[in-house]
Amino acid sequence: MTTTTFTRYTVSENDRGQVSEPNHVVDQGFTFKLTTGLNFLADYRYSRMTEDGILIADSLRDTTAASEDVLSTWRFGTHRLDLAFEYAPVNKLLIRPGIRLIKRDITVLEDGVADPARSKRSKFASPILSVFYAPNERFTIRGNIQSITNDTPYTRISPRTDIAERWIARYRVTDRVTIENSAIMRVGKYTATAFRNSLFEEQRRCRRHGATRR
Repeated sequence: MTTTTFTRYTVSENDRGQVSEPNHVVDQGFTFKLTTGLNFLADYRYSRMTEDGILIADSLRDTTAASEDVLSTWRFGTHRLDLAFEYAPVNKLLIRPGIRLIKRDITVLEDGVADPARSKRSKFASPILSVFYAPNERFTIRGNIQSITNDTPYTRISPRTDIAERWIARYRVTDRVTIENSAIMRVGKYTATAFRNSLFEEQRRCRRHGATRR
């Protein structure tokens, strides 16, 4: 036969945390005129964000004290290169086909030691097509289609292929009244984990612009 003895005890805990997030961005681009109505565009962007977090935990049970410091560091480095041709056959039409290349490095450190399970390098390739058309001074339509392919998704619910479309049509009824209709469609898939995400959003707006006072 066994018995259980209960005794009183007191536990107190004190936690303190501190987080810093420095961010650095470098951006450079240029436009090269190939011929009348045809330009070549290039843009490079590098961003580096670091998230440093430290947790200091102190606990006391009766007369037994314990203390622990945990340092967690996340490093996000992203290289992005945009290449595109801009073609304007007439003043009312602008076509811009291009591609976006991205390399993203995520490194996670716990107390200065890299965590391979959460550290990963991903590469993206994304063809993009943008169109702008204005048949007259009152009506305009613009849109873009983008297809994103990620060779190494970061999580099981991160899409490997992602197709997105966005279209905006605007009609200016008068100098003060504008009607706008926009639609967004997106489908993301990751076959290896049977992940699929679909989005469709449509908005209609009627805006009245007030008179400008001097």
